[in-house]
Formats: sequence, C-alpha cells, structure tokens
Amino acid sequence: MKLTPAKVTMMMLVAVGGLIGIYVIKGLFAVEKKVVRPQTVNLPLATAYLAPGTKISDTHIGLGPYPVRELKEDHLRTTRVTVGRVVKKGIQPGSPLRGSDLYEPGENSPLEVAEGKHAISITVKNPTDMLDGLVKPGDYVDVHFTLDSQSAGGLDERLVRLGGVSVTLLKGVRVLAVNKGFRQSPVLPTGNSITLELEPSQTNVLLVAQTRGTISFSFNPDGEGTGGIVLNNTDRATLWEILGLKKTVPKPEVKPEEPEKPFITETYRGTGGASMQWDKDGKKFEARPTLDANSSRSSAAQDADDFNPDSVFVNPGSQNNDVPSQETAPAPSSDPDIPQTQPNSAGKGVRSR
Repeated sequence: MKLTPAKVTMMMLVAVGGLIGIYVIKGLFAVEKKVVRPQTVNLPLATAYLAPGTKISDTHIGLGPYPVRELKEDHLRTTRVTVGRVVKKGIQPGSPLRGSDLYEPGENSPLEVAEGKHAISITVKNPTDMLDGLVKPGDYVDVHFTLDSQSAGGLDERLVRLGGVSVTLLKGVRVLAVNKGFRQSPVLPTGNSITLELEPSQTNVLLVAQTRGTISFSFNPDGEGTGGIVLNNTDRATLWEILGLKKTVPKPEVKPEEPEKPFITETYRGTGGASMQWDKDGKKFEARPTLDANSSRSSAAQDADDFNPDSVFVNPGSQNNDVPSQETAPAPSSDPDIPQTQPNSAGKGVRSR
C-alpha cells in the first residue's frame, strides 16, 4: 500500500487519539493513594543537653510534637510537672522528659563530699561577693572576711584605729553547689547561697565569722589549698583567733601625785590680818598650773602618732601562736568571743586545712 501524506497524517491523528483515550480510561479507574501521617502529641522536650544535677527551668524545655506510637508510660506530658525538678540522668536535645530521668519533686541530688570533710552553706549578701555568678560547682575559691565596723569597736579598740580589717580565712576550698544547684546558673539580686566542702575545723571558723561581718569569695585557679587559721583547739574557734590579734598588755595604773600641802602662816596688825602659804623649802607657795583642754588633745594626738598597726596582729610566721592562753589572759572586753582564758588542749597550735 502506497503511503500518501494524507494517510500518514491520518495515522498520526489516530495514534494521538488512542493515547489520549488510554490516559482518560486510566484516570477513571485509578484509585488515589492516601498519605498516612503519624499521629503526634505535644510534649515537653529538652531544648539543649541537660546534665545531671540541672534544675529545670522554663528555658530548658519547650513543647514539641512527638509520635504517639513511641510514647512510654513515664513520659511527662506537661511543663507543670517538670519545672523545678532536678535531672538525675543526662537528657539529649529534643528528647522528651521521663520520670525516671528526674528526681522526685522537691528532691535534690545527693551531696558528694570527700572523706573526712563537711559541707556548709553560707548566705551571700551581694552577688558581687560571689563573682556575679561566675563561680560554679567544682571550682575552688578563697574565702575572705571583712570585719563589721560595729563588731570591731566591741572587740578591740585598736581595730577602730586601723579603719578596717579584711582577712583571707581559707584558701582553695571546693564549691559544691550554688543556690542549691549543682550546675552553673544565674544568681539572684539577693538571698544567694553557696555550699562549700571544708575541714571540720574550717566550718567552725566560717560559722563564727559570718555573723560578725561580710563573707566574700575569689576564684582560685590553683585548686585545693592547705592554708587555714591557727586554732588553739580544732573543735573550737573564736573571733580573736580568726583575726590573729595579739594579747593586749594592760598599762599599769598611775596614781595621780597628791598635791603638796602648803604651810600657812597668819599675821595680824591691829584690826587687820593676812595669811601666807609656804612650801617645804621655805618659799612662798604658788599653785602648780593644770593641763588645759589643748594640752589633753596634744597628748592624745601624740599617742595616735605612736600607734603601730603591726602591734595588733600576730605574726603569721610565728609558731608560738601569740593568742591569749590560760597563762596570759587579755584585757577585759565586752565581746563574748574574746577568750578570757584559753584552756589547754592537745590540739594547740594545730593549723586547719
């Protein structure tokens, strides 16, 4: 059969029409395939890695979808039951929070204290006294004590003349917690606390000092230290020992010299008379001049010029611990922490760590 242009064109039209017909028929009998989406529910999810000891806040968690088929019985469903709880096991970012990963509400991580040491919490008045929250659990700090001005006057009048006293109490002590938390967290404007790991003798030192002034901290990059306060008895600490005050030597009482009694003679001439006073040398008696107010002030100023601050404190390198003992009692003082007598003890001269 001879192909002509007309036949070729007709064949092409029939082929195209057949394809269109097949497509239409296929579309009529085709069944639409539905996409099955997994069912989800909004759960509290960790926004970042939550290390053990972290106290959960609103910034640590956020609501997000989680597949229903993967839900477990102990998955926590609302933020209300998660905020404020402490992480027991590490939680990865994006993971839901499970009850087994957290301590019970109101429960905290157990304190891990080195053998032979104690834990003590100190209230810090100002955030700057604890480096504005830059100190975190695990760091080592030096503990400083600034004596309150009112306590200084009641303790020893020499301290008032110094104008202020600041002492490094302890060096290189480990921070266990800050504001009851075992992870670094922002500090509060007021009412912050810091928990330290101390030797038993160091706890006594800190308990006495915190009621008499301001406690502040500085970061110690050298780690654990061995310095401390020299105590006559490691089971007892006094403010006198903490400040390292030398015992005061009472000045001998000087009795004022009694004025010389003059010899009096009386003479009479007619109806008139006169009396004269004579000293022991037979000279006419003249009263001695008394010191005026200016002279008293000059004497006081001279005493102030003779004041030596080094005579107030014990030499840190001294081994005899020039602190009032049973044999040498200090001058009476109104401060109850100043020992009037210091009983002998087997722990005398022991340096706390």
